[in-house]
Amino acid sequence: MVDATYRSDLRELNELNFARLDAKLEQRFPQLDAKVEYVTAALDSKIERPTAALDAKVAPFIAEFSPFDPSPFGPHPLSPSPQCGEGGRRSSFVPPLPKGEGVRG
Repeated sequence: MVDATYRSDLRELNELNFARLDAKLEQRFPQLDAKVEYVTAALDSKIERPTAALDAKVAPFIAEFSPFDPSPFGPHPLSPSPQCGEGGRRSSFVPPLPKGEGVRG
């Protein structure tokens, strides 16, 4: 009989403590969410400033060496051509050596 009384008291106490904890968490989640949003916005602004400055410094080089403009050295030999089947890719096939034959030196 005593065990059942203590057990019911303990269960009731646990339920009350859980309800208090749940209420505190429900209050804290919006606060935490607001802090995360604030920190995210601050980090975004800190990243944007140097990125914008870097973009401004790099933009002339990107315009100068754009893949749409011809390079001063001509197209890269492995670059794909505008039309399929044309361009600088190697089209000749070299078969592998037969088994047992190799480079002898």
